[in-house]
Amino acid sequence: MTYDETIGHLTALGLSNNESKIYITMLGRGSFTATEASTASGVPRQMIYRILTRLLERGLCIETSSNPRMFLISDPRSNLYNLVEKEKRRVKSFDAFLPKIFEQYQMMQENHNPLEIVSIIKDRRLAYTTHLKLQAEAERELLYFIRGPYQDSGKGAPPRKYAEETLENQIKEASQNKRVVKALYQLEKGNPVLADLIERSVMESGEQARLIDYIPIKAAIYDGRKVLLFLPSQDNETSFILTTLLIEHEEFAETMRTTFDSYWQLGIDFNDWMQLSK
Repeated sequence: MTYDETIGHLTALGLSNNESKIYITMLGRGSFTATEASTASGVPRQMIYRILTRLLERGLCIETSSNPRMFLISDPRSNLYNLVEKEKRRVKSFDAFLPKIFEQYQMMQENHNPLEIVSIIKDRRLAYTTHLKLQAEAERELLYFIRGPYQDSGKGAPPRKYAEETLENQIKEASQNKRVVKALYQLEKGNPVLADLIERSVMESGEQARLIDYIPIKAAIYDGRKVLLFLPSQDNETSFILTTLLIEHEEFAETMRTTFDSYWQLGIDFNDWMQLSK
C-alpha cells in the first residue's frame, strides 16, 4: 500500500490529512517531540500541538513526558481497530437519513398544502436572485451543499462569474453579520472546483469549508428555516435544465441540517487539503 493510499484510508476513518500524516509518519518510531513530528511529517510547526491534542483525544497517541513534552503513537492493534468499528457504526447510521427525509416529506404532504410551503423556480435568474436574498436575510447560519453542475446567474455570465458575485456579497455581509457559514464542496476528479475562490471565502468571509468525495444533493439551508434545493436534469450532452425548489418548513430544514452535519463529519478541512496538496 502506498503512502497516499494509507493517508486516504485514515482520512476515511475521520482523521484530517495532517493528523493522518503525523500518525503514519511517527508510527513505530518510539517517543518523539513535537518538533521531530513536524520535521518528519512536513506538517507546519504551528499546527503540531493542536493536531497531537486531537490524536490524544482519539486515543491514537499518548504523552510519555511533560518536561520536555514527548509523545508516542499508540499500538494500532487496539486503538485503530476501535476507530474502524466506530466508523462502521456511523456509516451504518447513514442508512436512516433518506427514510427520515421521505417520512418528513410525507408528513408535510399530509398536513400542509404544498403550495403554501414549496415554491418551484424554473428561471435561473430568479433562482440566483432568490439565493442572494435569502443569503442576505440569514442572521444565524448558512449551510451549503455545493456540487456540479455549476450554473450561471441567469444573465449569461459563466459559472466563475456567478461564484465571484456570490462571494463578493458574502464577504460584504460577513463584515456586518457574525453568522456561521459552512460549505461542503464535492471534489471533482480529486480536486475542488474554483479552489482559489474557496480559499478567498475562507480567508475573507470566515467561511468554514470542507471537501468530500460525494454529496447526494445540491442545496442551501438558511437559518434552519428555509431550504433551496437545486435539481438539475440533463437537457442534452452540453447543457442542463435547472429546477429550484424553495421549501419554507422548519422541520424539513432541520432534517436537512442533520444530514449536512453528518456529511460534514466525513469531510476534509479545506486548509488541511491545501497543506497536503502543496
